[in-house]
Amino acid sequence: MRTQRGSAIWVILVVLCFGCATAFAQETTGGLEGTVKDSQGALVPNVTVTVSTAVGTAFKRTITTNDEGFFRLLQVPPGTYVVVTTPGAGFGEAKYENVTVAIGKNTHLDITVNPGGNVTTVDVAATDIPPVDTTNSAIQTTVNA
Repeated sequence: MRTQRGSAIWVILVVLCFGCATAFAQETTGGLEGTVKDSQGALVPNVTVTVSTAVGTAFKRTITTNDEGFFRLLQVPPGTYVVVTTPGAGFGEAKYENVTVAIGKNTHLDITVNPGGNVTTVDVAATDIPPVDTTNSAIQTTVNA
């Protein structure tokens, strides 16, 4: 009777140990890797690559390619991302939307940058709209006849 109880306890402990090992092995993130090349197929080193969420700014990371134009970003939450290269070194900006990262997988993305020296940024500002008061939380309505 005593040996049956002892062997049953050992069986339960072994099953619990294997169950805990599989629970700790679960992955919750993926990765993104690839190379940056020019339009002729030559590798482009030292390019800044920014990965951010398509909506909002919940996730944003910036990485620089190595001497072979390779980049790897680990521990990326699963989802859809926008990948943008920073213009510089004679190349313009490249933008890739809807890049999907899955759990436990490395998404491969080959980026092609085109020659471009000038970057133009346009800031649009409205002057007729009053500024938003972020210090006051009162709700106010004006009704005219």
